[in-house]
Amino acid sequence: MAPVVRGRKGEFKDLLDQLDRQGFRARVDGELADLSEPLNLDRRKNHTIDAVIDRILLKPATTPGAPGPSPLGTWEGTQPPTTSSGKPSMEKRLEAAVAKALQMANGLALIAVTGHEEQLFSSSMACPDCGLDVPKLEPRSFSFNSAFGACPECHGLGSLYDLDPAKVITDWSKPLLDGGLGPGSSSQYLLRLIHLAADRYKIDLSTPFEELPPRQQHLLVYGPPKGEAPRTGFHGILAFLRDSIEEARGDSYREQMMSYMSAVPCPPAAASACARSRWR
Repeated sequence: MAPVVRGRKGEFKDLLDQLDRQGFRARVDGELADLSEPLNLDRRKNHTIDAVIDRILLKPATTPGAPGPSPLGTWEGTQPPTTSSGKPSMEKRLEAAVAKALQMANGLALIAVTGHEEQLFSSSMACPDCGLDVPKLEPRSFSFNSAFGACPECHGLGSLYDLDPAKVITDWSKPLLDGGLGPGSSSQYLLRLIHLAADRYKIDLSTPFEELPPRQQHLLVYGPPKGEAPRTGFHGILAFLRDSIEEARGDSYREQMMSYMSAVPCPPAAASACARSRWR
């Protein structure tokens, strides 16, 4: 089948008329439709139209001179003739049907086998749903030791040199704003954000950091859930410090912050040896 329309709004009268004139049947919104009769599709709803290119019925058949059934089967109970090269014409028919589907649906073909899940194929190196394309697949594309297959974050090393919470919180036995926080403790802007977050999430900043519940510790260090951060402007102590490092004009501050960093596992590399943005 050729998926000529996939989840789009409209009536598609011209398309359906064209399919009818060309002698194709169609499956509209999952149901086979008689195109000789006008179809009134709601133009305000999404529709899916698959042009049925061909239907092949496979049945067990015995190959002359060989015991047992032939894997090629038959067309409606008769042995398919072969071409001069000996290639079964059934394969030619399949090739023609797939080629026609790809032509009609801009490189897409939908294969439906009775009793099995339908499969959507694409002739291009791109996802048929989101359009994400990928380069030509090569062995090096799957090697983390190659720049073509390595994680773009850690370049295949598997770890990043990043701020370490165990070092940023210099003294866990003290309250965060009373000797517990190391870098950033002199920033009035960061302190104001921490107070706003503490008020919103009912965090007692006078409690030693090590005695805070793990959830509150995590919120202060890494920030609240993504959807809630804009309410306070607080994205976490580490996020604030990373931004300050990137915005620093001189190297002295960056060198100073290196003492609060450690090698940490790279999340994308831990999830996959390949670049996540390339293969997901």
